[in-house]
Amino acid sequence: MTARVTVATRTKNRPLLLRRALESVLSQTFEDFDLVVVNDAGDQAALDALLEPYLERAAGRLRVVTNEVSNGREAAMNDGFRDSNADYLVLHDDDDTWAPDFLEKTVAYLDEHADDAGVATRTEVVFERIEGDSVVEESREVLADDSHAVTLIGTMRRSTVPPISFLFRRSAYLEVGEFDGSLPVLADWDFLLRLLAKHTVGFIGGRSLAFWHQRLASLGPDGNSVVIAADEHSDYGTIIRDRYLRKACQGEGEGGLGQSLLVTSLFDDMERSSAESRRQASEFSQVAQLKQAEALEVTKVALLQEVARLEQQQVEVLRSLDALHGIAAVALPVVNGARRIGRPVAKTFRAGKKLVSGVGTLARAGTRIALSKRQVTKAPDGGGAQHSEGALAVRAETVTTPMPPIAAGRPRADARLNGKKPKRVAFYLFFDPEGQVDDYVVHKLSALREHVEHVLVVSNSPISDEGKRRLATVADTVLERENKGFDVWGYKEAQEHFGWERLAEFDELILLNYTFFGPIFPFSELFDRMDAQDVDFWGITSHEAVTPHPHHGVGSMAGHIQSHWIAVRREMFLSDEYRSYWTDMPMITSYFDSIDRHEGRFTSHFASLGFVYELAFPSGDYPSQHPIFDNISLMLDDRLPILKRRIFFHDPDYLDRQAIIGRDVTDRLEEAGFPLDLIWSNVVRSAKPRVLHTNFSLLEILPDLEERDENGREILDRDQLGRTAVVVHLYYDELIDEIIDHAARVPGEVDLFITTTDETKRAAIRAAVDRRGWTERTEVRLVESNRGRDISAFFVGCADVLTDERYEFIVKIHGKKSVQDGWNAGQWFKRHLLENLLPNEGYAANLFALFQKHGTLGMVFPPVVHMGYPTLGHAWFLNKGPAGKLLRQLGVSTPLDDSTPVSPYGSMFIARREVLRPIVDAGFTWDDFPGESGYQDGTLAHVLERIVSYAAHGEGFHTRTVMNARMAAISHTFLEYKLQELASFVPYGHAIEQVPYLTDVLGGGPGAAPSPLGALKRYVQDRNPASAQALRPAYAVARKVYGQVRAAGNGRPV
Repeated sequence: MTARVTVATRTKNRPLLLRRALESVLSQTFEDFDLVVVNDAGDQAALDALLEPYLERAAGRLRVVTNEVSNGREAAMNDGFRDSNADYLVLHDDDDTWAPDFLEKTVAYLDEHADDAGVATRTEVVFERIEGDSVVEESREVLADDSHAVTLIGTMRRSTVPPISFLFRRSAYLEVGEFDGSLPVLADWDFLLRLLAKHTVGFIGGRSLAFWHQRLASLGPDGNSVVIAADEHSDYGTIIRDRYLRKACQGEGEGGLGQSLLVTSLFDDMERSSAESRRQASEFSQVAQLKQAEALEVTKVALLQEVARLEQQQVEVLRSLDALHGIAAVALPVVNGARRIGRPVAKTFRAGKKLVSGVGTLARAGTRIALSKRQVTKAPDGGGAQHSEGALAVRAETVTTPMPPIAAGRPRADARLNGKKPKRVAFYLFFDPEGQVDDYVVHKLSALREHVEHVLVVSNSPISDEGKRRLATVADTVLERENKGFDVWGYKEAQEHFGWERLAEFDELILLNYTFFGPIFPFSELFDRMDAQDVDFWGITSHEAVTPHPHHGVGSMAGHIQSHWIAVRREMFLSDEYRSYWTDMPMITSYFDSIDRHEGRFTSHFASLGFVYELAFPSGDYPSQHPIFDNISLMLDDRLPILKRRIFFHDPDYLDRQAIIGRDVTDRLEEAGFPLDLIWSNVVRSAKPRVLHTNFSLLEILPDLEERDENGREILDRDQLGRTAVVVHLYYDELIDEIIDHAARVPGEVDLFITTTDETKRAAIRAAVDRRGWTERTEVRLVESNRGRDISAFFVGCADVLTDERYEFIVKIHGKKSVQDGWNAGQWFKRHLLENLLPNEGYAANLFALFQKHGTLGMVFPPVVHMGYPTLGHAWFLNKGPAGKLLRQLGVSTPLDDSTPVSPYGSMFIARREVLRPIVDAGFTWDDFPGESGYQDGTLAHVLERIVSYAAHGEGFHTRTVMNARMAAISHTFLEYKLQELASFVPYGHAIEQVPYLTDVLGGGPGAAPSPLGALKRYVQDRNPASAQALRPAYAVARKVYGQVRAAGNGRPV
């Protein structure tokens, strides 16, 4: 069966870009097309290998045309269309992309507009660069954003219709003739001129459906002809115009006549304009005297305005000079860094000198521009620093505007629900990658059931059998679906599954999801308030409008009700407009797509139709545009009933910049009586431990005196305290008294298990135990091997203790000297561990009280040791890869921290026994651990030391670190000094700015190359955006030279 559309993709040895193009085509919602890949003398074997994974997905719709000898880039377009019998044709170059509904929209347009020979769409130009095996977007802008039609006269001036945006009829292609393959460039413009000379072409405005990608710094095979063949574009633009003018003079065909008429009309316009100018001049001379007095007054006003303008210019020049000082400050270390990189290369490759010269030129150009151009600076706003990942570009100011207005004139009845018992239905969107239904979901839906007649849970992921059992207690219907279309299609299919007719039985429907905890305060307060509102739909919170659009960089994102809770009343959800909104909803293929098509659109769409809406907690009542995140403490003070999950795993640098204090949030939850364990048991599976630990300040500074409650009772309930096993490995038997001293501080019933390596040590330990009166409570064991030291002695030698259900808690400590680290460092490490775990009885009681207070607290240990040891930022050492592999084998999905895991360094901790289960059940043996000579990073002992906390998270428990006040004071002062010392080298004051800058200067991790040019670009862009725009061409050249130097330094051909 013939496809309706033929898509032609011309390519030659650009696999990285071609993969993206294939994804773009094969992701189209309209699927009645065939795809022809034209290999214009490229590597056929490489192309076949690249296409092979796509053949099954293409389902017979993909074929390849191979040119053994290149026909040229313009002629290759015809090769893709030559054997087509489709209704419509379109060129999709191997470096461009479409929105998923491009074909759907354009085919529908031509089906409905039979007189148009083709249709073009709004297009965005995407500027990008290639870095290794990835393509990095730099910026984007709408192409001809003032254009609303495709006309012949407009196209004769310049083409705003790149091939990626243009679908046309095959019949028109055959009528006007194929693309002129003799042209090296601009054959698409020539074709469009010929087509427009005979037919009209439609235009689809609104959001962009086509994306024309350009790489300004790529001059080889990965470049664009518009860049690498810029001279040819200019020359052949003139040649094509000259050719058609010659035909016009010779009277060849209707097209020539039309162009002759065009030229004549242009001369006529000029004559009419000249005559009109002469007439106006004559009239002016006649009335000049009458107007003289008025002109003098106007001149006076103009002079006053000019004086004011010059004064303002002086102020701005002074500001620019300040900005110049900043640019110079950052440019100097960057230039020096470039010199350091270029110097060793320059001896063998002259581009090293070009780099130093180019960067210096770039910095000097910035100086000149800062002095010559007027700049407008402003104080930092309340938002976090914005960093483009790409080339120098002007950063638009962020502007917020109110929520969308409600169109007047729609007839409506009173929609208030107070005074009656409304009948509600709730559609709850759920997703969990492991199929688990956590306690917070059951708690939330159980509370919602008090106000809702029917709960339908629609899951975008499979649900475990236990999860289904749990949902059955709170939901009437559970619908599992493929994770396709994001939350938007989940809501769409849920409503369709429930039935539009059945909805008529209800007064209100609620669309809500799994992305929040609640209710913090009773849902009844929320419903009582909103039932009294005469509205058609309502939400709990909103996000104000933002310009430019935060996801696209252009346009605006409308203010909107946030989609975690949207309630709709009967008159609206029974309307044709509401039903059409969902039935016509296209497939959602990305997060941005879901925002554009639903969350950011729902409110403005229905408000424009006259439906009335309201918010329970309007964003305008709070001092930010996203208060449910930035002002969550204020909202909880106003009894907001929900808390977004994202705050638990969002970037800590953002929370730091905005001074969002997670500990204040949990304090408010505790005051409200919300069970925090519902939160911890969920977020520990999805949040990186370091992020969670930071965002909610999970470091406890415990006092030395046992705390008491408001009634004077000790906060540790010893009657409810379970039995504890203290497990100790003692290689240095002379430390036995120190060990017993610490064990004696553990509250409640305690048994002591000591492992050691030989009979002599065992006897000495046994004698000390008897002397200290611990005989009945102590067992001294001789380990079979010292392979793995205290780690193997614990998990292998005492595996029976770790599975003994008599014990609620396990204390793991050991004799420690660390002689290999030097006396000072070794002694400090031991103090850091033991004095932060068991320094005295009062402290220990307070520590165990934490376990009673927090039912999901699984383990506590001292924070990372950083004095005397190079741990901060490097603590994985060689263990991260093996740790990830082992955790997968153990079935633990908790994501790994980036550089410094929250782990018990030194392997001393206090834990609930059950959190150790995954490691104990793995059944490690002595032979799994290396011998003494192999005891090093990357081996099992060091890996287990770091993942024991992850195992706790995997079991649904959270971890905390603990310190006493004295140790915290020592640690904090050194941390503060080290941080301020490092920060002094960076021209930014906040971590959210410092980290991207240092990533550019030093590289983004192991093996990642530094980008001093990127650092300079980032600084100029943030501090002086007008200069950034002007420097963009120079930056592209400098980056190319810098890339050549790096390539030479790595021994690669340039």
